[in-house]
Parts: sequence; structure tokens; C-alpha cells
Amino acid sequence: MKDKIENLLAENPWLEVAKKVKDNSYFPLKKNVYSGDKEYIKRFNDKIQDKDKKLYKYRLKLLPEPFWGNVLDAEIVILTLNPGYVKAKNNDMYKSLHEDEKKKFIKEQCEAMSLKSTEFIPSNPVRNSISDFYWDKRTKHLRDKFKNANSKIALVQYIGYTSQNYKNMYNTITTELLDTQKFTVRLVKYLIEQERVIIIARGKKLWLEAVKELNDKNANLITLDNYRNTYITPNNCKKSGKWNLIEERLDNK
Repeated sequence: MKDKIENLLAENPWLEVAKKVKDNSYFPLKKNVYSGDKEYIKRFNDKIQDKDKKLYKYRLKLLPEPFWGNVLDAEIVILTLNPGYVKAKNNDMYKSLHEDEKKKFIKEQCEAMSLKSTEFIPSNPVRNSISDFYWDKRTKHLRDKFKNANSKIALVQYIGYTSQNYKNMYNTITTELLDTQKFTVRLVKYLIEQERVIIIARGKKLWLEAVKELNDKNANLITLDNYRNTYITPNNCKKSGKWNLIEERLDNK
């Protein structure tokens, strides 16, 4: 298992982005994108009609956020689509920060990209606020009930780049996953092998197509009842009948 973890850490394509930002004194580049994804993301952004650019364009001035939390050690892993863009938070609030606050914020994002985070909801109030408290609110039930939940919950995005709304680029831009997504598939497969509880919060069809091991035979797979309401609560896991798995993992670890 140690070799697998070391290989995953070494193969992580997001390390390239994190290193470039680090070498830039922890300030984002004009376009923060992995080199292997660059052509496809550009073609996608160029193809979007003007009326839809605000909704679907990937905001490359922002750092990607493919992961939240201590992914490799997490007992509960949430799968969702991509980071959401809120102008008042991601743009306006960030610009209003002092330079040292910006640097700390970006450092933490680089640690997350590098799979080095130790907590799901950041203790840094600035980072939590810029993320619009989204997953803070949606995992509050678990974190209030289990004192160790914040170190045992993690999140993996289907695509790591930020947009206001998600739009699938496949069959129009490319018929394959991006390089960073291929790594994500390997990462999720590893988590399945380790029998972690996997919760599909959004993008069920896309995740099932990308990771064949996510199927009815997987006893540790949970799909939320309402993908528009991504709160991780007993009421949103009724159809799966597996809420007990979540509680058992957090209660015993």
C-alpha cells in the first residue's frame, strides 16, 4: 500500500501547477492550468458562445481545486463535479485581502492540489469564506456529531477547474478524459480498493462511466437522494439505506 501511495503522490499532475505557483512566490499565474489539459480547456472556452461564457467558462485565473481534505487517509470521500464560481467571493473578496492573506490562501490551495491537506473544512476563515462556506454547510451534521470528522472526510472533483456552472466538453472537444481526470480515476480506484465509503454527490452518470468500479456491486457506494441538495445527512441517504456505514467509519476511527 505504501508503494501505491507514493506512486499516486509522484504521478499527481497537479504538482506541476502547484510548483509553478510556488515559484511565482505563491501568486497565481495568468492561466493556472496543467500543461496536458491546456489545449482542451482553451478549445472549450473558445467554443462557448458569448451568451454562455459567464455560466460555463473555466476561470483559469483561479487556482484549480481538484481535492479537499486528506484524501488518501479519508474514510468518507465525496465525489462531485467541479468547483463553483461566485464572483463576490472568488474574485472580489480575494482582491480585497492583504498580500500576506493572499499568500497564505494560495499556499493552502497548493497543499490541497498536492494531496497534502490534513483537514476537510479549512481552519483558515478566509479560505472557508472564499469557498462560500459551501461544504462547511453541507457536512455540518457530520462534523457536529463526530469530533474527528474533519480529518476523515475528503472530496474529489470530476474536473478541477472552476466555473459558475458545469457543462460537459466531451464529444464536442474531446472523447477522452483530461490528463488530470485520468489521474483522478486512478485515485478513486485506489480509494475503492481500500474500501473507503464513497458518496456520489453530483455527476453520478459521469462518475459511473469514468470509474467502472463504481457500481451496484460496491457495498461502500452511496448516492445522495437529491443531487441539487448535496447535504450529507441521513435524510439525503435514505434510498441507499447505507447511512450506517458513514457513522460506523467516523465513530470507530
